Amino acid sequence: LLEPIFIDGKLVYKKPSLDEIRAHHSLEMSRLWDEVKRFTNPHPFYVDLSEKLWQIKHDLIEQYSKN
Repeated sequence: LLEPIFIDGKLVYKKPSLDEIRAHHSLEMSRLWDEVKRFTNPHPFYVDLSEKLWQIKHDLIEQYSKN
């Protein structure tokens, strides 16, 4: 998910071509249900935190609420 852009001040990221971007977008859109993609009365798309991310959030809230 994370890809380095610069290392030691040098650009190391290779930008994808427009065709690669289009292909990636098409693939990702095809993974969504039609009910989510429609403009009229779309179904809500529920997104949840993973257990690890939830724990990080909880720890940060706890840490900063003590001060």
